[in-house]
Amino acid sequence: MNDRIRWINHKGVDILYMDYSGLSEDEFVAMMLEIEAMLKDHPIDCFMPFLANVTNAHVTAKTAKVGRKISKTYERFTKGKAYAVVGVTGVQKVIARSFASTWYFARNEEDAKEYLVKAVQKHRVS
Repeated sequence: MNDRIRWINHKGVDILYMDYSGLSEDEFVAMMLEIEAMLKDHPIDCFMPFLANVTNAHVTAKTAKVGRKISKTYERFTKGKAYAVVGVTGVQKVIARSFASTWYFARNEEDAKEYLVKAVQKHRVS
């Protein structure tokens, strides 16, 4: 597995961490495709927390198109998912919210981890 894609544990919750920070368009797309392949082999009967760091990444029309395509992979988790993103600011955030209304745009990685832990805990209660 790519060292930018890894499982992290925060307060007993396993989170899939995806570090897109500083990637070029081609690197960003390649990493998304790697994640898609990895998730196809992951059990689907779980609640899945994701944390993506896109700070200074080259988000383009191409990366958005590929992202929309592979987002179907995320939908397969039968018990739900939570998605927190770090590094989206200003106009980028306004644009991203137009197609990613369920994403949590975190202030920093700690904020994102806390949000995901709460999402998992809320899911366990329901």
